[in-house]
Amino acid sequence: MSRPGHSFGAQVLVTVGTAGFLNVLGLLTGVLAARLLGPAGRGELAAIQLWGAFFATLALVGLSEAVVFFASRSPGYARQYWISGTCFALITGLPVILLGFWALPWLLQAQSADVVTTARWYSLGLFVLFALSWMPLSAFRALQRVSEWNFLRILPNLGWLIVLGLGFILSGASPRVLAYGFLVAYAVMGASIFVLSIKKIPGPFLPKIDWWPSMVKYGLPLMFSSIPTYLIQNGRLSQLFLAAFLSPQALGLFAVAIAWANISRIVPQAIGQITFPRVASGVESSVQIHEIAKGLRLTVVSMVGVCGILLVTAPVAIPALFGKAFSPAVPAAMILVVAGGVAGLRMVLSSALRGLGKPKRVLVGEVVGLGVTTLGLVLLLGPFRLLGAAAAILVGDTIAMVLLLTFVTHAVNASSMTLLVPTVADLRALTLMFRKGVALIR
Repeated sequence: MSRPGHSFGAQVLVTVGTAGFLNVLGLLTGVLAARLLGPAGRGELAAIQLWGAFFATLALVGLSEAVVFFASRSPGYARQYWISGTCFALITGLPVILLGFWALPWLLQAQSADVVTTARWYSLGLFVLFALSWMPLSAFRALQRVSEWNFLRILPNLGWLIVLGLGFILSGASPRVLAYGFLVAYAVMGASIFVLSIKKIPGPFLPKIDWWPSMVKYGLPLMFSSIPTYLIQNGRLSQLFLAAFLSPQALGLFAVAIAWANISRIVPQAIGQITFPRVASGVESSVQIHEIAKGLRLTVVSMVGVCGILLVTAPVAIPALFGKAFSPAVPAAMILVVAGGVAGLRMVLSSALRGLGKPKRVLVGEVVGLGVTTLGLVLLLGPFRLLGAAAAILVGDTIAMVLLLTFVTHAVNASSMTLLVPTVADLRALTLMFRKGVALIR
């Protein structure tokens, strides 16, 4: 597989294309899961996947991001960094998984015992798979080998599509069967990722224990920030509240609203993933400012267009795609689309701070955003239900974005206008990227 060019535009174009494909897959799998299980069953599956993925992600102790940061600065040791990160995560993550085993019956008190048991084992299996596959993917990202990284991260999603397809063919699939089926598919795809990474990523094979303290020092704030980040992103905190206090049907409707709004995250997610290693590898502050401003301006322009399209089409597209039973999700989905635009800026700002070596600032911003979102859920979920949950996400994303923007402007000594307001050159660059993308599709 050929390595793409190192230009920002080329890397973003490849990543946006992959993110678009992943979101199409996500939309397709969301439609399949909704039609296969119905609102109640879809809500049970969401509860299993949300809490299982939460504890599995938390157990990685932020080490995947530490691999990106350190391997960006020392590319010749990329393999040793991801092997070291994997070994350390497997050791230190087990107590977090055990905490999840203890806490899940309380966190999922509105769900059945079968859902709780499945979520427990799902979190354990997903943790092991994450530890084995996320670290090498982080090394690819650090080396800016964008084509390999994008190709490999598609594989688990393809596995999930296969599982849902088999569920339709065999008929009668339950949330439990689908959750365990995904783990099996992920294991097959994860093995492919691991083998290819061994061949492609340079550096010594044995882990280096001496690096663990510095990796933990960088990754620990990101682990704590991953809690609010995970909970805020994709409306997970609201879904967790719904899973705990409302019916599975309400959670199923909200999961569909989130699936529609998540389309707005395609471009900013890709930009943030490319911005992080480019800022981290920059030696001069002028280079870092240039990379950050470029990513933020491109995010602003793209969010205006994408969110506008999603708002206009939501009332027709959601019932057509997911079924008329999910029509009540439309108003919440429209609020979440706006929140997705704000969250896009927040994601790129967080990536910029990670690249600048300031993970503690990310932690502060995400904790504040989480606190505001939680307060909003407490106040709004009861009287306004789905609309209240969506509004709480919008307010939390906005507060977190403003705070992270303040941190970035102070860190690089540049004004928010300089970083955010698009120039004619930015519009030309976006137009050129769009033309290249269309040519590539053709």
